[in-house]
Amino acid sequence: MMMAGAADRESGFTLLELMIVMVIIAILATIAYPSFIEQIRKGRRSDAITALNQIQQAQERWRVNCPCYAGSITAANAGCPATACATTSGLGLAGTSGNSYYNLSISGVSATGYTLTATATGAQASDTRCASMTVTLAGANLTYTASPAANANACWNR
Repeated sequence: MMMAGAADRESGFTLLELMIVMVIIAILATIAYPSFIEQIRKGRRSDAITALNQIQQAQERWRVNCPCYAGSITAANAGCPATACATTSGLGLAGTSGNSYYNLSISGVSATGYTLTATATGAQASDTRCASMTVTLAGANLTYTASPAANANACWNR
């Protein structure tokens, strides 16, 4: 037997219940979004690491045949310099990382070393923890650094 008025009542959610659900979703999104973005940035750092590793390998291949390392990443391969290390001789590689999240540069080229730098650009430019990543070869020692300096291990996933 039905009570009077119960048949007239419709089932469903009230506005208050929907508002509570929306507030809960907003709070969860506020907490999760920064973590999500940080994970995206960390994934993009592998783009710089891969590009720097490729340049290191190309530099070692170059050095096998020449008296010094190549002075340019992007310049076409002009062959070994006749006397001193020339900055015009290059590896003929792209000046950006594979997905263009980093600009690549080389400096301090000598017969025994060089410095490679990957600087965040485009969508990765907002990565303030690892704005640039650097590999320095001095003699037979490789040094991995980052800017800001406090984050070197985090940037290089060590």
